[in-house]
Amino acid sequence: MKIKTLLSVVLISSLFFMSASLSYAQSNPRYIPLGSATGVLYTPDSGVYSHVGIIQSHPTSNNFGCGTAWASRRFMALCLNNRYFNNETAIRWETIILDIRAGINFIKTQPGITKVVLLGPSGRGPLVTFYQNVAENGPSVCEGLNKLVECDPNTLAGLPRADGIILNDGIPGYGVNAVTEINPAVFNERRPDLVKPNLDPLTPRMDITQTVLLLTPIASRLGILPHSLSE
Repeated sequence: MKIKTLLSVVLISSLFFMSASLSYAQSNPRYIPLGSATGVLYTPDSGVYSHVGIIQSHPTSNNFGCGTAWASRRFMALCLNNRYFNNETAIRWETIILDIRAGINFIKTQPGITKVVLLGPSGRGPLVTFYQNVAENGPSVCEGLNKLVECDPNTLAGLPRADGIILNDGIPGYGVNAVTEINPAVFNERRPDLVKPNLDPLTPRMDITQTVLLLTPIASRLGILPHSLSE
């Protein structure tokens, strides 16, 4: 009897929270043209939402479906596709953040929105952090002789700051990713099947004892060696 009662309570609670979530979901997102960028705005059907606006964008991927879950949780969300959508070879980081600026300026004009948070999952992480860096510290962060490509200080001056950033599993950067994806064992790009065995991480060449002997001096210098191995 107790089990039946408990199951009934769980079922009723689940239905209640499901209906509450659906009541706040967006059934009719709005298409928003923003110059060189395009967005889709999600707002709870109830018309009641947080004063914090959410923006998600990506250097090349489609973001138009990002807002359903946010609307169901009483947030207004702008899902933004920038000027380089689906065209990775054309990306210019010095201009792509202008589309983030357009998104922030737009969502701040919506009734009740006083704060803006940028989302940075996956490849969106470097995009939103670069934007916020320039917004907080000025165009000088992307100027100087140590930059391969300098930004235009006049174009990027005065970017509005976001009030927060969520980096949920964002990548460390596209340059870092490219370096980690290079196989040092390949010495001829036209013959990737030919590799140098001593540099190939997939070539079995040492047992566990050899591995420990190799890594012990390195781990000891870094101070991360287990006590049992340092004796």
